[in-house]
Amino acid sequence: MRFVRHGKFGKSRYVPIAADLVETLRAYHDALSARGPTRGPGDAFFPGPDGRRACRPAGLYWSFLEALDLAGIAHRGRGEGPRLHDVRHAFAVLRLLAWYEEGADLRAKLPLLATYLGHVGLESSQVYLHMTRDLVGEVTRRFEDRFGNIITEEVAP
Repeated sequence: MRFVRHGKFGKSRYVPIAADLVETLRAYHDALSARGPTRGPGDAFFPGPDGRRACRPAGLYWSFLEALDLAGIAHRGRGEGPRLHDVRHAFAVLRLLAWYEEGADLRAKLPLLATYLGHVGLESSQVYLHMTRDLVGEVTRRFEDRFGNIITEEVAP
């Protein structure tokens, strides 16, 4: 778990981050620190050109476009995507899918998803949850595991 200060709507919270991502972020931080003036704990993790203040939205957008280009992912134009916000949608769906695959108790896990996304409750997070082929498969598997014994044979029309 890592503590994120001043996230969405100025809220701070703990979020889980995979060990390999922690190492990548640590290497980024070390490289950034070696490149410029001493950074304080209150400085933005992703600074703007001055090295201290947070990157402005326009700068973040252009950095995202650059990352897409480096990854060989075509961008169809502003507002057409992929969009930076699509990363949040993908995260939410993939996290839900992982919990399904683990057999996790979703009633216990869904409030955590809302926290990860910086939302007060699950209702705000529902917009991020899109049905995918993999997710349908997991939902169907879980349903059959739990209720498959109720319907034991096909009924002809």
